[in-house]
Amino acid sequence: MASGLCSPSEGKNEAIDYEPLLLEITENYKRAEDEYSAGREENKAAGKLDETSTPSHSRRAFITDDDSIIRSLLKIILEREGFEVIESGDGRDASRRIAEMEPPDICILDIMLPFIDGRQLVRQIRTKSSWKSTPIIMLTSSSSEKEIVDLLEAGANDYMLKPFNTRELSARVRRLTGYEIKGD
Repeated sequence: MASGLCSPSEGKNEAIDYEPLLLEITENYKRAEDEYSAGREENKAAGKLDETSTPSHSRRAFITDDDSIIRSLLKIILEREGFEVIESGDGRDASRRIAEMEPPDICILDIMLPFIDGRQLVRQIRTKSSWKSTPIIMLTSSSSEKEIVDLLEAGANDYMLKPFNTRELSARVRRLTGYEIKGD
């Protein structure tokens, strides 16, 4: 989809089929990897590339969503932009990771999660001194004003409604992290 729109539901809370978009993004990602590898081989053959040099991730993103397709979509988008992605599929695992790992450059969390919901994770993040300034984008399928206000008051920096626009997600990540996103 050229617009980057993930199946708009026109205000209805209905199941979204992300699989066609994920397939398209995966194909584009594979094509970009092939082009990168071809260019790398050309540079190596021309003596412009050290055998040991590899791309490195200096930016880290932590994503939590119980929907594996949405996690895969987020991971592809963020990795394409140079982020190392740490992912979690439920609130309990996310809470453990938050307690143990160094803060990432950004967190993208779903609200509705098994075991521990996204609001509780935001509160946990905001009470941990090393994570206090970590930007948080919440993903929600509810456009309820009360829920959105609750999220922002809990400490989220931003929110996005599902289904989300991939270009808009990139713009919000750029705004919150200050990093230049390559995909726009």
